[in-house]
Amino acid sequence: MEKITPIHSLALFFLLFTFMSCKKDKDTTRDDQLIDARDQQSYQTMEINGLNWMAENLRYSTADIGWTYNNDPSLEAKYGRMYNWEMAQQVCPVGWRLPSKAELEDLSTALNTDPSLSDFLVAGGLRQNEEDPNQYVGLTEYQMIDTEGFYWSNTESPQTNVNGEVHSSFFLYFDPMGDESSVAAINKEYGISIRCVEN
Repeated sequence: MEKITPIHSLALFFLLFTFMSCKKDKDTTRDDQLIDARDQQSYQTMEINGLNWMAENLRYSTADIGWTYNNDPSLEAKYGRMYNWEMAQQVCPVGWRLPSKAELEDLSTALNTDPSLSDFLVAGGLRQNEEDPNQYVGLTEYQMIDTEGFYWSNTESPQTNVNGEVHSSFFLYFDPMGDESSVAAINKEYGISIRCVEN
């Protein structure tokens, strides 16, 4: 057996120190699992059409970012948290991002054609935009949990309000009852779910 010299020991220590330093505070994916360095929450991941997706709804939050459905923390583990579009731009873990409209369209096609993906999404409902109460007349602020799911993209829609401001973004709509999904646009102020994709 080759004897380990002091030089070998020093080189081994340097390599180990460098490896541990690189891993510190970095989000990692291993064994189909993402660990978010910000809060140490873990998420299952899944590769679909060559793109690595979070297979659970994002649950990251700060004091002023995100809501749970009906403000009920017991629902967070299954349904994740809801974010408006501005919040959504900053909540994916390091190395991950919001999907584009085109990537959501590809995901929608896969979900609609591959029965094995039927449990990939959950219908977490939405948080209605308080500034647009007529969008869902007669309904409460939080609605459609278990009946409809909504997921942000990073792509704004060309729709504008009366001031000429872009006010909506594309999202993935999911109907678990019909087991169907599609891509449409929704007001940026609504609170909906997020599935991040790996860069």
